[in-house]
Amino acid sequence: MNKNLMQKLLEDMDLLRNSYAKKASHDFGNKKIMAIDDCAVTLNIINQFLRSSSNLSLELYKDERAALKSFMQENPDVVILDMNLGKLDGQTVALIMRNLSLFEVPIIFISADYEKQAEITKEYGERVTFLPKPLRKHSLISALEEICTPAAA
Repeated sequence: MNKNLMQKLLEDMDLLRNSYAKKASHDFGNKKIMAIDDCAVTLNIINQFLRSSSNLSLELYKDERAALKSFMQENPDVVILDMNLGKLDGQTVALIMRNLSLFEVPIIFISADYEKQAEITKEYGERVTFLPKPLRKHSLISALEEICTPAAA
């Protein structure tokens, strides 16, 4: 292969890579997101999925009690909440948060237990989002965009 052609292909690949990286970055408009899961692996995955996003503050909590203590101080815009935590279940944590907050904080429930989805939908209707584990980046980003993007007037 000709050296100039090879150089041109490498440059094109770099342009594509940079273009993709720009598209992969999401702007969530200075939103504060709190993620609560007793599994460090899941928290790490959430962190990896969202670290390329701009204008985003992400707080990760492995212990739901520490998260509840911080909830009032942090005033998160969105909570990503595992259904099966160590000491309290996700629905109890959500209920406590709703009672502590002056406004209804959007919650994205996550769980490997697919049966929980029906339970959550029955309890909360369309006011919450449910994502199955293992989490998929596209699903999490889409859910956050839907919550964080103001509806067109």
